[in-house]
Amino acid sequence: MRAAEAADGIFAAIDAKSAVPLYLQIVAQVESALREGRLAPGVTIPTEPVLCARFDVSRKTLRRATDHLVSLGLIRRIHGVGTVVTDDAQVDGLSDMRSLHDKLISMRKTPETRLISQEKMVVDQEISSRTGFAVGEEVVLLKRLRLSDHAPLAVLENVVVSNVLPLKEEDISQSFLAALKRRGFNAHLIRRQIEAVAATPEIAVNLLIETGTPILRESQRASDVEGRIFNFATNYYHPENYLMANVEFAPRMEEQPVGGGQ
Repeated sequence: MRAAEAADGIFAAIDAKSAVPLYLQIVAQVESALREGRLAPGVTIPTEPVLCARFDVSRKTLRRATDHLVSLGLIRRIHGVGTVVTDDAQVDGLSDMRSLHDKLISMRKTPETRLISQEKMVVDQEISSRTGFAVGEEVVLLKRLRLSDHAPLAVLENVVVSNVLPLKEEDISQSFLAALKRRGFNAHLIRRQIEAVAATPEIAVNLLIETGTPILRESQRASDVEGRIFNFATNYYHPENYLMANVEFAPRMEEQPVGGGQ
């Protein structure tokens, strides 16, 4: 199959009017093709000119997308061969669960983090019912303020197992998911919930908004392969400075014969 035909069969033109950055739309298409088996490990993907024409983007945008896919371990460049899908490329339900810090970096924003508080606590019945940790378990409550280009973006709260301590400055200021992985905590299952809530006085002060302002609250409960919960994260997002956008592609439908019966 020629490269142009392969691109036509796998990829589609992206939406230039979407709020999702162009390069992330390309990344989403590649992930979707891998997930659905339209791209397989070891396959050489079409050349840059072919993909630029198919996606209708500049070479700079395409290169940014491929650089990101390389960083995710999904593709690699081989001199004299081209760009190929890695042998162990996998896209699962957790593929988009990147930290807010990493998302800001990928969008070329400048992330900044301020520590609000950090304390040890023993799980009571109320905390247990909310987070899933066992009553009596010792945990750490970590609260941080994330800024993007000096503007408040989100208040981040983590209830996490106490043996993550001691935390270094980079653990608090950068990706907390990466900090957990460095300590051997790998998420096998993440339960996620998003809801609209009114900003409490504490959240309002940190986000520089009025108390009672409608905001989005995102909760994530992470457990390991044995079902043990090790992190419960709650993120409170600024009502104007934060944008949540996603790209999904519907499974391809098999062509139905014209005039077919029931």
